[in-house]
Amino acid sequence: MRKRAISPFIATAVLIAATIVIGGLLYTQFKQAIDYSMNQPSINVLDARAHDDGRMLVLTLKNDGVRSITVERIDVYVDSSHYVFTSTNSTFTPSPTIDPGATVTAVLSSSTPIFTSPSAHIVVSSQDYSRGLTVPIGF
Repeated sequence: MRKRAISPFIATAVLIAATIVIGGLLYTQFKQAIDYSMNQPSINVLDARAHDDGRMLVLTLKNDGVRSITVERIDVYVDSSHYVFTSTNSTFTPSPTIDPGATVTAVLSSSTPIFTSPSAHIVVSSQDYSRGLTVPIGF
């Protein structure tokens, strides 16, 4: 008795259809993930320099995203201490709003020497965005 199998043509058609369906699903998932990440803001610290007395830290922030960000708060963690800087106790040049591709200089000042460690963890926050970075502090 001879066993019958499906024809090679039908097997090829089924494999091609399955490949198209799986490819479409993967394309949709990756496209959604890329669209989401492309519309998110992104802040990077280009430079962090402390003055010799340790009372001032000058940060150069760059917006690598596609939306403007208004920095509302910068949290600085040095060793085991936590310091909060806002637009009322720090200076942003030209302003705390960073347009896409633009840079801003933030000057964080303290009455006591706090920027004496070789590195600090910095959290830059806006209304709907927060990014934490550990940066080396140059003197």
